[in-house]
Amino acid sequence: MAQSKPIKKENKDMWDYSDPNSEKEGVGQRGWYKMICDYIYDGESILDVGCSMGRQHFRFIEKNPSKLVGVDASRKALDASKPLSENHHFYHIDDLDKNEKFDVVTSIDVIEHVIEDIDFLETCFSMTKRMMFIATPNLNFSNVGKFHCREY
Repeated sequence: MAQSKPIKKENKDMWDYSDPNSEKEGVGQRGWYKMICDYIYDGESILDVGCSMGRQHFRFIEKNPSKLVGVDASRKALDASKPLSENHHFYHIDDLDKNEKFDVVTSIDVIEHVIEDIDFLETCFSMTKRMMFIATPNLNFSNVGKFHCREY
């Protein structure tokens, strides 16, 4: 298994540099969300960790989730989020009940921003009933982002 490669963390909120009204989003992220939906059953509960504004949640809504929760560490991103149904909620990561369980837990292009990556994975796994999906940019094909704590 490849080892993670720690890099220096800059102490800035990447949302200070982002436009919440922008329609731009990583092509890979769109592809991951689309693919994940092939593995989600109708009516399952879904937790998306590091959801930003939840722009790709429309894909999950098509699966009629019993509950769809998006969490993020950026209050700026969450302030710009818009629930798509009565079962769709957004929370700051500090406000998430980490004892709650979800059928599916996703985290797309987030772990490279997390200092305590092992704790992060353990927490996500502990909240998962059926499937956990984690994606990160590939170390060999990714530019080291100034907001990344490490590359994998």
